[in-house]
Amino acid sequence: MALIANANARLRARELTESLDALGEEGLAALPVSSDALYAFQAKVLGKVVLPNNPSYAKDRRGHNMYPDLAYPAMIVYCENHEDVRSCLQFAHENPAMPFCVRGGGHCNAGYSVCDGMVIDVSPMHFVLIEPDHTHAWVGAGATLGHVYTELDPYNLHVPGGECDTVGVAGHSMGGGYGFTSRNFGLNCDAIDAFRMMLHDGQVVYADANTNADLFWAVRGATGNTLGVLLQIRYKLAHLDDVWGFVIRWPIRESAEVLPMLQRDYVRHGVTERLGYQCAWGPDGPVVKGDHACDPSEEYFFMMGMFNGSEAEARELIAPLLDVGSAELVKHQVGRYKDLNPFLLSWYHDPPMPGTFETKQSNFIARELSPVEWNEIIDYYLTKPNRYDMCAFEVYGGVASNPSSDCAYIHRDVDFDLFIDNFMRPGWVGSDVPDGEKWLAGFNEVVARFANGHKYQNYPNRHNHNYRWNYWGDAYNSLLFVKGKYDPNNFFTFQQGLSPYPDEAGIKRSEVPSHFDDPVIVYET
Repeated sequence: MALIANANARLRARELTESLDALGEEGLAALPVSSDALYAFQAKVLGKVVLPNNPSYAKDRRGHNMYPDLAYPAMIVYCENHEDVRSCLQFAHENPAMPFCVRGGGHCNAGYSVCDGMVIDVSPMHFVLIEPDHTHAWVGAGATLGHVYTELDPYNLHVPGGECDTVGVAGHSMGGGYGFTSRNFGLNCDAIDAFRMMLHDGQVVYADANTNADLFWAVRGATGNTLGVLLQIRYKLAHLDDVWGFVIRWPIRESAEVLPMLQRDYVRHGVTERLGYQCAWGPDGPVVKGDHACDPSEEYFFMMGMFNGSEAEARELIAPLLDVGSAELVKHQVGRYKDLNPFLLSWYHDPPMPGTFETKQSNFIARELSPVEWNEIIDYYLTKPNRYDMCAFEVYGGVASNPSSDCAYIHRDVDFDLFIDNFMRPGWVGSDVPDGEKWLAGFNEVVARFANGHKYQNYPNRHNHNYRWNYWGDAYNSLLFVKGKYDPNNFFTFQQGLSPYPDEAGIKRSEVPSHFDDPVIVYET
């Protein structure tokens, strides 16, 4: 093993030398740290350090594709273990002029998972370890949802989470983590039983409902890169056999009649939590190569569902919906959760890549809207400048609205998270980036009239200037207290993270639970 470690160290050193040589004098001068400091740093870490001009830099530097040219990191460090993360934080302390950020899956919609300084990438830490009694699993912060689903599936075990396999569990869980089974099992953050996190000083803390309980409350909803570096998550596992998946389709105008019915009988009241579903407005029809124009006649309202039970019982539950308007049951299938995710979304045609930018805007709907109100939203949606834009409804109720424990994720007493997925591309008439963002802002203004003022923090948008209230509402004062306790010098900065309101000097201690004054319990130094 020592020979392998030494060989790995020599390889990393050689790669670093080649990267530094390729930079030349001008490139070296532009680095915020000296080459000697970089050699000393690489000698301490097991993972790879990527610099500008490294052959993989163009791929490694990218964050979310909405902001492909937003950041050009000075260095990207792929952390293989906890000690690599500790070395990165020490390096950041020693070089305070160089910003840093933490990246897992790299799916941050606002591009916050990359920066111009050091990107601490934890993706190599992607293990999934199921405990012998099959009730819990420890998952590395670099794991993706695909890693988790693949490991759990053979045992008929499940953790609720989103549909995209490449999303990292760390960011997903710290911002909530909605998925098709959230009405049945809660959000991804609700399945967290414990975690380990590295603080600003390199110390590792363990947190659960009894140990560092304030941090345990805060991390589940506070979003990442603001309290510490999440290292490991312990999930409570649910048992899940095959489920019945289905897709119902209506012409888009008929959704103004379907949606009030869903709100009355299929969200927080009436239907069993074993029925999980999402909805969307989007196009259904062949994509003509090179054609991005929107054709309203091809726009439909889709209900995509999974039922944890028999097909016969599910068909009985959805029978009233199939009697509304021109409803069509366009597909159905019995299968595994990980397989039904892509099956239920296969109606949607992805926009052409590369060069297509994507951004989102979220609003929570917490009251029943009338057909007239839904038609106001539909009217604006149908002005969308390209066929790829879509609007999705993440449906609450069940355990998603009534979790077994409290946390900083506040969006519970709601019907839908209604979000627009907006695509833009230079050269698209009416949907170039400035025009696309203008249209998205207009959509947000329309929907905000019917929403509760809050937005899903896992869909951040750089124009959410009131993000503190949007994401956390009345929980924000308590979050600020936890921030001051575990990161007193604001070492972990984040563009939409935990910082005081601009016009406030502090927080009201009376609003902070008394047990938040307990001392920090360190797991390891």
